[in-house]
Amino acid sequence: MKVLALTDYSRRTAFGLQMDYLLNGLSSEHQCALIGWGHTGDEIENRGSYMLFPAMGDFGNQSLIPAIQMFKPDVLLTMADSRMISWMAQLKGNLPTWVNYPVIDGHVWDIENKQTKWPSEWVEFMKLADYTVAHSRFSQTLLRANYITTDYIPHMIDVNIFKPLPQEIRNQIKANLGIPANSFVVGFNFKNMMRKQPDKFLQILALLRKEEKNIVGLVHTNISRQFGGEFEIPNIAKDYGLEANKDIFATPVGMPYPQMNLWYNALDCYLAPVGGESFQVPLIEAMAAGVPIATSNYTTAPEICGDCAELIDVPTYLGTNVPITFGSYMGVEFVIPDIFDAKRRVLKLYRNKELREEYIMKASEKVLKTYSVEVVIPQWKKFMRKTEGLEDLPEEWKSKLGLQ
Repeated sequence: MKVLALTDYSRRTAFGLQMDYLLNGLSSEHQCALIGWGHTGDEIENRGSYMLFPAMGDFGNQSLIPAIQMFKPDVLLTMADSRMISWMAQLKGNLPTWVNYPVIDGHVWDIENKQTKWPSEWVEFMKLADYTVAHSRFSQTLLRANYITTDYIPHMIDVNIFKPLPQEIRNQIKANLGIPANSFVVGFNFKNMMRKQPDKFLQILALLRKEEKNIVGLVHTNISRQFGGEFEIPNIAKDYGLEANKDIFATPVGMPYPQMNLWYNALDCYLAPVGGESFQVPLIEAMAAGVPIATSNYTTAPEICGDCAELIDVPTYLGTNVPITFGSYMGVEFVIPDIFDAKRRVLKLYRNKELREEYIMKASEKVLKTYSVEVVIPQWKKFMRKTEGLEDLPEEWKSKLGLQ
């Protein structure tokens, strides 16, 4: 079977990374190709075990039909925010079997606080797909509440890349970054945008530094609007009383992906005070690298690491269980975490080595059982048989066709 994917080209984004894992995994049984946003050359290239098409126009809207005509795929697989690919609604009659692997990172406000409402325009768009796959139980619940039949296959990670390193190597990584010896490093790997709430990370760090000077921050992001970010992080940090290369350290984006394991191994705690997430891949990267986590108790965090992390309280309106939120695109709501509860939870990890070790052990086991490439790719292979109508074959025929 031929599988044509449409998503980000860069493996430094969750879209691009997950699709790279997926297409390399499927290529043992299928011929795979990718229209990769950000790859704007005029040539088709080979990337690993799959073909790479350039993406012209907005999110590949000028490349999809030419690629379909050239590659003749049996399945089109998309991984994107709905706003990025809603133009596909005009092409539905010209598409092969369409599998949508969508982003659901929050919900629309509803008067009864069911937290299952999604923008109506996007609901109707999503219903055009032949199959929908959710990468979190949170997403699956919301999609089904909007009458979209949905399978569940989570995001994945290569545990051969992300793993704990010996303490002496972790110490050396800190030294190479200029971080003082014996510092307790609290880190955040994020895209510089409002939903990630880097300002809250900096506020929490300022509160932590006021109480424990041994705690320092480390961020991995575009730190400036000049390079595509939404926040001038150095200026904000300075206004919060945080001194660069003393209270807070930064590594720029562009680090080769396997080396990100070194970055995580510089951390003693991963702190993500995010407003809402469709998955949050850095959580499983931190879990695999042996880093205890504190993150917002919202959307997908409870299912991914709720039993092996500190979940930060989300403030609610007085006398209700309705979270205080701010609206974003198409009315999707995001929360603001309690920065004082975040401080308490990080200090809890800082002062309790046994708790950190307990979380690390639980997280490692969970990643191996649920989120490793070796576990997730077989789920996708089985799902692809479903799109071919082979899932319900008698066992004897599955055996003859090598599908067992």
